[in-house]
Amino acid sequence: MDSQFEGGIRPQYETRRKDYARENDQTLIENYLASRDQKAWAALQTRYEGRLTNFLRRRMKREEDLEEVVADTFAKAAAKLETFKRDANFATWLFQIGNNAAIDRSRSNRVRSI
Repeated sequence: MDSQFEGGIRPQYETRRKDYARENDQTLIENYLASRDQKAWAALQTRYEGRLTNFLRRRMKREEDLEEVVADTFAKAAAKLETFKRDANFATWLFQIGNNAAIDRSRSNRVRSI
């Protein structure tokens, strides 16, 4: 009984499973905005987390702040995704948010040390 189920009926959850990793950024963004599809957002995070982390690592002085700034970047991006211009590059937009978050963190660390 290879891929057949009892009575030849497949369970409903097996019938149409989206492969989010294969979707382009625009489709994932539209899915997330339309229904707050968490799997679509998770696919975007998975796609960009490593590159964003490396990008921010070169800009930040304190390694211990890096993970939190990456998380803050994705949280801010999710909250402001409706302002994203669809004809722009998502990675560029995301990395600018990350760069601004790193600058903010650097400023707050400077104020705390005074």
